[in-house]
Amino acid sequence: MWLHGAVPGEPVANYIFCWEDGNEETIAIRERFEIGHFPQPWGHAPFLAVPDRHDGTQPLRGGPWTDAGLRLTEVTMAMTHAYTLWSWTNPKPDLVVEAVRIEPLRSGFIVAGVTTGHVDEEPLRLPPRLPVVITKSDGVGGGDPIELEIDRGVATYTYETTPHGADDWEGLDGWGGSDTSQRSVYTFVSAIPSATVDLRRGELAIGAFRWSKAQEGGLNVGDLRVEVLPPDRNWVHVTVRDESGDSVACRISFTSESGIPYPPHGHSAPVQSGLRAWNLDVGGDVLLGDVSYAYIDGRCQGWLPTGRVWVEIARGFEYEPVKTQVEIGPGQRQLDLSINRWIDVNAEGWYSGDTHVHFLSPDGALTEASGEGLSVVNLLVAQWGHLFTNVEDFTGRTRVSDDGQTLVHVSQENRQHMLGHLNLLGLSKPVMPFSSDGPSEGELGGGLDTTTSRWADEAHEQGATVIVAHMPTPNGETAVLIATGRADGLEMIDFNHFEHLEYYRYLNGGYRLPLVAGTDKMEATIPVGMYRTYAQLEEELSLDAWLRAVRAGRTFATSGPILTFNVDGLGPGAAIARPVGSRVTVQATARSIFPIHSLQIIQGGDVVAEHEVTGGTHRLQIDEEIEVSAHGWLAARCAGPNYGPGTRHFDHDRRPVMAHTSPVYLDTGVRRPQVGETARYLKTLVEGGLGYVMGAIHHPQGSVAYSHGRPDHEAYLAEPFLDALGQLEKRISQWEHS
Repeated sequence: MWLHGAVPGEPVANYIFCWEDGNEETIAIRERFEIGHFPQPWGHAPFLAVPDRHDGTQPLRGGPWTDAGLRLTEVTMAMTHAYTLWSWTNPKPDLVVEAVRIEPLRSGFIVAGVTTGHVDEEPLRLPPRLPVVITKSDGVGGGDPIELEIDRGVATYTYETTPHGADDWEGLDGWGGSDTSQRSVYTFVSAIPSATVDLRRGELAIGAFRWSKAQEGGLNVGDLRVEVLPPDRNWVHVTVRDESGDSVACRISFTSESGIPYPPHGHSAPVQSGLRAWNLDVGGDVLLGDVSYAYIDGRCQGWLPTGRVWVEIARGFEYEPVKTQVEIGPGQRQLDLSINRWIDVNAEGWYSGDTHVHFLSPDGALTEASGEGLSVVNLLVAQWGHLFTNVEDFTGRTRVSDDGQTLVHVSQENRQHMLGHLNLLGLSKPVMPFSSDGPSEGELGGGLDTTTSRWADEAHEQGATVIVAHMPTPNGETAVLIATGRADGLEMIDFNHFEHLEYYRYLNGGYRLPLVAGTDKMEATIPVGMYRTYAQLEEELSLDAWLRAVRAGRTFATSGPILTFNVDGLGPGAAIARPVGSRVTVQATARSIFPIHSLQIIQGGDVVAEHEVTGGTHRLQIDEEIEVSAHGWLAARCAGPNYGPGTRHFDHDRRPVMAHTSPVYLDTGVRRPQVGETARYLKTLVEGGLGYVMGAIHHPQGSVAYSHGRPDHEAYLAEPFLDALGQLEKRISQWEHS
């Protein structure tokens, strides 16, 4: 190995190979060809020699904190440790090489050793990798993963296969699934034929085999079956079109019959090595159960195996998802696919949006939203202790896709761990601080600088929309926001029972609160818009128009079903005057690409009409006259049996497929008893929140100049709470004397 550097191609030595018949062959050993510089600079490896180490993988589930980002690459590149390796093939294999002479041409190189091989194979350069499936009869899921250690080769991590045709497969076409048996894993192996492969699971040695024997046919190693699959594959250009014949953005997945994913080039499978990774939602990929999907603009390219390939395509809730098998023939270079819209709610003025998305870039959000048929994405700046996300993306301007059908606006989620979180949508300038009062939202040891009510005031001053995020948690100041009219809407992200109880309580208390839905996307295990808000616009699509429709309550929240609902011809957000005892005509329809079981009409929190199909269906309808029992509201909702969890998504929390409209409000002129009950309940929460605020960490009076500029910081914090208490006490008094 040349130690002092030289001009590439400069001879360092001659190797002279001497045959038994007296003939010789001289090979020039040249700088950066047959020999390398030590230490080897990055990017200056020898052209014809290899390092003394193989490429490899990063630690699967650990490693230094400083390598957290590097971990996503999965791989390590071999760099020379001490020596480079160069091989010479005997051009006269019938003659014995009796000697090797080395003639130095200059000083400063070292030869550590010479060895011979008698196998007809290239000993140093690895061939292209081959797919391998490893199967265990009683399952391989759980515990330490199976690992392959190869003396003259490399292997990727092992991942669970995605056998779509398996008896134990549970899934939703285009929306993920899982193999509950977990019997097989796959890996890719690159090794010379004579290499030895050791199988391990943690500290347990399972067995070993010769790589060439595995390539001859499947073999058993311990209780494992090892199958090397053929290398046949094609670089295929794929186009996905809709019913118009144009290419259409979508989410797509390709899987071989053996369960090995083949993502479009530029995308990963499995996403993030199959591990959940918060705040690493990158690459335009999503993982639903065991299925990795790639967002594409309607076209993609990459390797596909010859033979039968599973294809899944999805585009939000208004397109019929596709799951099919296609045959990739030898030499095939093109593949045309289609996905078709089954309903066009845009034509009726309904446009969908996700009120709650984190960590994506604005351009990435445009790509993923377009792939999900989503019109509006509210990408939110946020603070998580010492971490601030998407701050550099805040411009106060809305990004619009080239076709004008997708909008992304970077706004804020302002967060306080006790008082609550607010989605401030449509901001033109920041509302600071983003968080307050310590972890996990604020800085360690931070004081209470402000309240959610003050954030709401600043947002309203610039015409923004204030949404109580993932209502009702945290629930320290929500009552203040509702009692003082600072909340423009309430967001559900998973439709839990207690969320419904809290929402109905506020409605029964006489508060008109639109309902919205968002994903709170923080991982690649959640598609943008899986929980979304449909808002009915009275004008062309724009962010302002969409937010105006949200504030007016012309909305329904859904994780799949498309709901239509009207009372005497008026839809969500409307208010109608009807006397108690009169009857109104209620019409509701639920249509869904996912199975649904029940459609219900709710009046004041009670089910007053229902259509249920035990085995599930894709369409439910109600058309009935309903008696107006009291002052209040009517809404429609649909889900599983008896409005419980039925069909579930394959996101990380397995959230259910459900939908709920905002109310149509009924004015009978007669107050319900719940008005007073809700006021008392809210008063209790306000009193608790005020106690917390007064007992929180504050700097000594006069020692700090806060952003609000008021001399009495505690009075500034308490003022909204005291205002809420005054309004609630007035409501209670009016109710008691009515």
